[in-house]
Amino acid sequence: MGSRRSRRAAFSFAALVMAVVGALVSGGCASVPLPEREGIVLYRAKCSGCHRPYAPQEIAGASWDRSLPEMARRAKLTADEYDRIKRYLLVTDVAMLPSHETAAPH
Repeated sequence: MGSRRSRRAAFSFAALVMAVVGALVSGGCASVPLPEREGIVLYRAKCSGCHRPYAPQEIAGASWDRSLPEMARRAKLTADEYDRIKRYLLVTDVAMLPSHETAAPH
């Protein structure tokens, strides 16, 4: 009986671990490299208070370069936050980027 209980506990633990990992991975950032992933989280948190989060490919790199310093000042970004957001916004492999669109209800 102890063996059956320990197998059930092991299965429950494995299911819990898989659920947590699945939730983390499905957060929309799993395929984005770590520096850009950190930037997207900051970008969504810091910038969406004033406007919708534009996808990096929606705005040309030169436009980001011109507007980002002013937006950083308005959002009161630290130098580190500015660097992480800029790395995300200027990422060159846009196929790696998640969508900023909210999922439509089913």
